[in-house]
Amino acid sequence: MTTSLEPPVFHPIMARRRPAAYLLLLGAALGCDSGSAPPIEPRIEAVSVGPNPRNALALDVAAHTLRADSIRFQFTVAGGAPDSTGFFPAPGNDTFPVLGLRPDTSYSVVAEAVGPAGVGRSTPVTVRTGSLPPGLVGVHLEVSGVPTPGYAVTAVMPGDGSGYLVAFDSAGRLAWYRGVPFDQGEQVLDVRRWPNGNYTMYVGGSSGWQPVQGSYLEITPRGVLRRQFRAPAPYYTDGHDIRLEFQDTTLTAVELFSYDLRPTDLTSIGGPADVLLAGHQLLRMAPGGTPDFFWNGWDYFKLTDWIEHAGLFAFNPIDFDHPNSLDVTSDGAYLVSWRHLSEVNKIHAQSGRVIWRLGGANNQFTFVDDPENGFSGQHYAREIAPGEILLYDNGISHATPETRMVQYRLDEAAHTATLVWEYRHTPAYLTGTRGSVDRLESGNTLIGWATMGRIEEVTPTKVSLWEGQVMAGTTPLSFYRALRTPSLYRFARP
Repeated sequence: MTTSLEPPVFHPIMARRRPAAYLLLLGAALGCDSGSAPPIEPRIEAVSVGPNPRNALALDVAAHTLRADSIRFQFTVAGGAPDSTGFFPAPGNDTFPVLGLRPDTSYSVVAEAVGPAGVGRSTPVTVRTGSLPPGLVGVHLEVSGVPTPGYAVTAVMPGDGSGYLVAFDSAGRLAWYRGVPFDQGEQVLDVRRWPNGNYTMYVGGSSGWQPVQGSYLEITPRGVLRRQFRAPAPYYTDGHDIRLEFQDTTLTAVELFSYDLRPTDLTSIGGPADVLLAGHQLLRMAPGGTPDFFWNGWDYFKLTDWIEHAGLFAFNPIDFDHPNSLDVTSDGAYLVSWRHLSEVNKIHAQSGRVIWRLGGANNQFTFVDDPENGFSGQHYAREIAPGEILLYDNGISHATPETRMVQYRLDEAAHTATLVWEYRHTPAYLTGTRGSVDRLESGNTLIGWATMGRIEEVTPTKVSLWEGQVMAGTTPLSFYRALRTPSLYRFARP
């Protein structure tokens, strides 16, 4: 992976536009003082517009404003209706993005600054967007049904030597991307979006057990690489999930999985006598990378806990626990999914004590109203309300293998896990690995059928609203995880 960090830049969190009536009243109030000069309208002293070097579907606008508290950019393609970015805070001199454009297209851009004394506008600037990288030409989301507003975000590898973080609009058009050139053997895995508006994407050669490094890249909506996160030596960085903790938009902690490799005899569970085996750790680090919490799976799990190992003994190295999701519960504990154990743990975030084990060889719960009596090879366990767990059940070891989405209500005192919601696709889907599921603010559920390259949104009553296939021309593309974002410019709960 070839990357370079760029200097931190202002992050575009949208500001609220002042209502017109408020501006008029404020201007009148300021002007009625006979002893003071009338207020002066905002002024845009300079505007420079150019193609974004990292994204042919974007422009960079450098603007210098006076007496303005917010600014937006109106853009128009020849013969089209005008559109707008919405408002950004205007600190005086900064660079702002215009996103969601078309490649190889000329746009007329006008800056509009708003301050206490009114509105100032720049003269129009005409600029042409760039061309898509060859690997992204033809990449789209083939949508059926009636999509809801917003953008579907994932990461793809179209085969041109790069990985791409991409966003598709509701019609399936590629609306935003950020590419990262690969070194040999590298891939993209987990993607997330955070309260500061930035994304993270894992890039590296690891699938969670190889003796190679990788890292999480933090990327702004302008495509600027802000930071990289990785486990400290001698540990390798796992690319399945990460958490960034914030106070407002200030990063306060980084939580991720690491692993190390140990020569291991697996004959006790039917495997070979000499395997380089990976075991995982859960790390919490300060923003500078100093660990302040270290939880080691080697100390808590046994080889006999490894129940999802069919076909894996042929690989060397391999891992026996395979964590694939990390969440924090409403009472401040960690919620961790372990695919190879078919188990979800709740872990105390200070002492490291395992509070409970759900599923797997050491299950402590009784499953209620669940026809499968639990999950198998699962991904993406999330607490969606206190005591409510939603997860992607890959279903690889069910009597009839089938992937489904399941929601359990946990009674931690009675140790019961009651199935309260389940979704199965018609016809049935089976994804042996990968996958994601998110409960949206609307109450709908977004599903990433990852190895199939399909994204779907369903209602609480299990009605499929829309489904999309990620395509490169006529070739389906798979991914690791899919998410929803309402805006290309800022973070909001999807």
